[in-house]
Amino acid sequence: ISDDIPLQARISFMVAKGEPVDTMEQGDCGELVTAPESGAFYAESGGQVGDKGMIRKKDGMMRVVNTVSADGRKIHQVSVEKGVFRVGDDVEIDLDDTGKSRTAVNHTATHMLQAALRSVLGPHVKQSGSLVDHRRLRFDFTHLKKLSPREISMVEDMVNGWIEEGMDVCAEEKALDSAKEEGALSFFGEKYGEVVRVVKVGQKSVELCGGTHVENTSEIGLFKIVSESSVASGIRRIEAVTGENAADWVKEKLSELLDELSVKTEGTPGLSAENIVSEAGDIVSGRVELDRGVLKKCDDAIFPGLVSLRDKAEKRLKKMRREKESDVLSELKSGIDDAVTSPRIVGKTKFVTGVFPSADMAVLKKAVSYAEKTAPDSVVLLGGADGEKAYLVCAVPPGLVEKGLSAREIVCSASSEIEGSGGGKDGFAQAGGKAPAGLQGAVEKALRSVETKMEG
Repeated sequence: ISDDIPLQARISFMVAKGEPVDTMEQGDCGELVTAPESGAFYAESGGQVGDKGMIRKKDGMMRVVNTVSADGRKIHQVSVEKGVFRVGDDVEIDLDDTGKSRTAVNHTATHMLQAALRSVLGPHVKQSGSLVDHRRLRFDFTHLKKLSPREISMVEDMVNGWIEEGMDVCAEEKALDSAKEEGALSFFGEKYGEVVRVVKVGQKSVELCGGTHVENTSEIGLFKIVSESSVASGIRRIEAVTGENAADWVKEKLSELLDELSVKTEGTPGLSAENIVSEAGDIVSGRVELDRGVLKKCDDAIFPGLVSLRDKAEKRLKKMRREKESDVLSELKSGIDDAVTSPRIVGKTKFVTGVFPSADMAVLKKAVSYAEKTAPDSVVLLGGADGEKAYLVCAVPPGLVEKGLSAREIVCSASSEIEGSGGGKDGFAQAGGKAPAGLQGAVEKALRSVETKMEG
């Protein structure tokens, strides 16, 4: 085993699709062992993913997507990106240092999270599973109920406080009994030897752990809980991000809320909202650096404030839509009353028709219901528009359906006039298109098609 990086080594064994192979070429995936093995690569264990990297030779390159161990051997799971690799080839193994460092950050943060949870919720909290990689951390723990927003905030702020303190992180090997006497936490179901590795985070956390860690908590930068959920009876799960990933997550969520608010307020949220919108904008743009204090302000005031503003704006929009719909429906009812008084006659059938440029499909359907009650023996055919969208709605009373009239055939015969298509049943059908200017023509075409059918 060698800790050199890059490491000059030789491929001693390869497996693809579960079978030993002598070669792997571009596009192949498999596993391999080198001699010497790389001591710098961490093999997947204890919830921490294995290290990644690259294996190269002249005219060849493969990506190490994970590192595992079996029977005391370190195995690289690889994907060949270029060339052909053979057993016996001399290669250079290089480690993804950035990914390894970020994984170490998340692993130390996981230990701190468990300590904070035990402090806030109680000593009954014990780890029941975890996943740590370079992007995030996931921690499953024993607890009977959902964490409250206040508890989540307390845990998050406690971890960020320890990060801010800059506590040293130390690892040492000692006898298992000695480690347990010291109060070191162990992972349920994990088997330990007589000598174990103990990782201490300041005076806040002591755990048995073979994973990689930072040297000082200040290297973590920032800690943000992004979700809390249930995974089984009595088992909760927290997912969190750290460092740049935490900052990016906060900025992305703030940006999404600002965009939603802008849409719902048409870019003018109002004077009362200017301060909070400005603060959020400064964080998103990077004019204000995210630290523990700013993150706490986001959690306590900015996020809730933006959500409240968005919800209030949504309520205002819905109220305005209802008022507009009421006004438009009143206009339609007046037009329908006139049409009922002077219906269009095709053969012996009365048609209540009308085109209303400011009526969308929802309003048209309500207008059809009104027309059916006002003129129960008439065919109702109405057109409406919403911006660049055009709509046709038709209702045929049961007595006329029995005589062969079909609402579906009526709207389908005219839908081409609005550059659209229609469908439905004989008693009720609708059509949509993208040419509001063709609505009146569509109504006239529909009437002509009915007249032609009756004459036939």
